[in-house]
Amino acid sequence: MGDWQPMRTAPRDGTMVLIVETPNGEAWNVMPAMYMNLGGGDPRLGQKAEGYIGWVGLAGSRYNGEGYPHDLPVRVKTYVCTPVCWMPMPEREDVAKLRRRAGQIYRQEKVHD
Repeated sequence: MGDWQPMRTAPRDGTMVLIVETPNGEAWNVMPAMYMNLGGGDPRLGQKAEGYIGWVGLAGSRYNGEGYPHDLPVRVKTYVCTPVCWMPMPEREDVAKLRRRAGQIYRQEKVHD
């Protein structure tokens, strides 16, 4: 993974990247995002061709499909954001390594129960 880079160098072709944004100038949020046409559709289907074109972040949502709260993030919510810097997404970890880590965590939880 590289260093944080200025937004003027970020890809604008729909590539998912990590961004940093500060919605209130105080709290820093790091999240996956992409430059995209949010809300645009196919005019042949009666949809407008363009919606909001810009940076769209992805965040976990604790509401299920019916709008009820859930204990864990169960859906992904998109929202318009104004990032200050970006970097490429990290490489995906090996599945075997993730399973080992999960097994270690589960064993520790059983010991403490």
